[in-house]
Amino acid sequence: MDDRMTGLPKAIEVLTAWTESDKNPDLVWERVMQAVEAGAEEEVEMTLGLMKLASILLVRLSGATGKSQGKLLQEIALKYAT
Repeated sequence: MDDRMTGLPKAIEVLTAWTESDKNPDLVWERVMQAVEAGAEEEVEMTLGLMKLASILLVRLSGATGKSQGKLLQEIALKYAT
């Protein structure tokens, strides 16, 4: 696997668990804790994968909406992080 994609499978596993959280609310936490309990290297890999997945989704959203990535992040920040 391309080094830039390291952790992407773990990130997809975590986000897939999130999509199933209405059926099993603990599933996301279980997936995250598996990485944490596996040690620092696993945590870093998961974090890098989540960052990569977020960037892939941001690029796709930007293409779909015609808004810049920066504008989308600004909108998300204003709505969810303030």
